[in-house]
Amino acid sequence: MLKLTFIFSFLLILTTTTLLSQGGSNFSLFGFGDVRSATGATYDARAGTSIAVLSKHGINLSNPALLGYGEFTRMQVGFRFNQHLNVPQTGNSVAQFNSKLDGFSALFMLDTASKSSLSIGIHPSTSVNYKASTEFNDTIGNVPIRSKTIFEGSGGITNAYIAGSYSPIQDFTVGVYLAALLGNSYRSVQTDIIGEDVFSSFNRIEDVYRGTNANIGFVFTGIPNLTIGAKYSLTTNVQTTSTIRYTYYLLPDTTFTQINTEPFPSMLGVGLGYTFGDYAIAADFERTDYSSVTYRRPEGTSFGAMQRFSASFSKNGSRRFSIPYSEKLGYHFGFGHTSHYASLQGNTISDIYASFGMDVPFGDAIFNVATVAGTRSSALSTSLREYYSKFTFTLSIGETWFQPFKREQF
Repeated sequence: MLKLTFIFSFLLILTTTTLLSQGGSNFSLFGFGDVRSATGATYDARAGTSIAVLSKHGINLSNPALLGYGEFTRMQVGFRFNQHLNVPQTGNSVAQFNSKLDGFSALFMLDTASKSSLSIGIHPSTSVNYKASTEFNDTIGNVPIRSKTIFEGSGGITNAYIAGSYSPIQDFTVGVYLAALLGNSYRSVQTDIIGEDVFSSFNRIEDVYRGTNANIGFVFTGIPNLTIGAKYSLTTNVQTTSTIRYTYYLLPDTTFTQINTEPFPSMLGVGLGYTFGDYAIAADFERTDYSSVTYRRPEGTSFGAMQRFSASFSKNGSRRFSIPYSEKLGYHFGFGHTSHYASLQGNTISDIYASFGMDVPFGDAIFNVATVAGTRSSALSTSLREYYSKFTFTLSIGETWFQPFKREQF
């Protein structure tokens, strides 16, 4: 029954990818927007730490080599809520709320002995969601003039992927991740000028994204209790088809289309994990170079390397029978720092955050819940400061589909 439900749900998700709304912040107006480092509540609970985190129930899309460390074929679906409070240097604070599906993934454990696995699914890769306004008041002659401009954007890139892992030698596993980049974003600028008469203009840009992405990952577990992970994302191209529409007061609309190709930058990440009993600590470092990207890079803004560091501490739930249910619960804590790839007049945008989450088992199913809270700002005196919280819920269901291969005994 689970297999039929699994297949039906997967086909349903594939046919409704446009329902994957994206979340983000006002800083996501730059470039491709906010970048997701990991997918799923079990990794959000660790502040995104995932490159060397062994999990028997999580589907790790950050380092595909870790896909082979599961025990069962699994189905995973998630949902995320985002709350942002934007505090400008002058003016009123603005609270924004948005929510979205957090992807759907399937992991097939083909052979646990050789760490052979196959995973397919869809998940958000970048997100755009911002809304801001400016006002202007003046007097021309004896006529007071007031204007208001609203900037708004939403959308992002979603990955439709296939990934797998295999262990060619003992204690060493390699993984490959291939994805089609799909999605779109909408940006608009509306200006209303109010004097003796009202004049309005409305500009709207719809960008459609198409491209590919490829990652390779490695895991080494030859040292007792220690896990060493690494991943590398190849530089690929994203084709952006932009439909631009200008609407002015008393003038006919103007619409035109342009096609551009932008590099989707390479990324290098390394991670360490150490376990002692039911406890584990882990740390990640990632670096992605956006210096060659010109997409949505306004005047006065420069793009460089995005660097992310995170660390986590976990108390993993026990899977032993005949123990209190409280000991089967898992707890995770994490913290991190990200230097955004966009700089405002030479001032880097910094993101500092902390996280907490739990693993709640129900038979072969695991319910993961995580919350992340942080602040993001630039040292630029006119820049805003953003406070945010994110809540992620993931349900993972496991079942044995493939029996271990029989091997000769010597």
